[in-house]
Amino acid sequence: DGTITDTEIAYNDFGSGDIPISAADKEKWNNNGIEFAQLPFVLSAVSFFHNIPGVPNGEMGLNMTACLLARVFSADITEWDHPDIKEINPGLNVEENYPIYVGRRDLGSSSTY
Repeated sequence: DGTITDTEIAYNDFGSGDIPISAADKEKWNNNGIEFAQLPFVLSAVSFFHNIPGVPNGEMGLNMTACLLARVFSADITEWDHPDIKEINPGLNVEENYPIYVGRRDLGSSSTY
């Protein structure tokens, strides 16, 4: 309804949190004279795990780039013998059409927003 609640009153000059402010809240607050900026200031790594039979973990294991991982998570790449994966893993020996199963975290965290 556009009304500012007690929990939305600006009590301090700086705050931090894991979840970005929604566009609707930002607009509501700006319309009520609360101006602010959201600045990402911490980046962290997110781990990628695999369980491909015959492929070791560590330095001698699977090589993946950020772009390949993005394509796996967006279901553009769905099999481990995809030519783009094999290109940077010339010794990768997996069954033809061996499927990639992606597991995701059920609950949110700062890395999922």
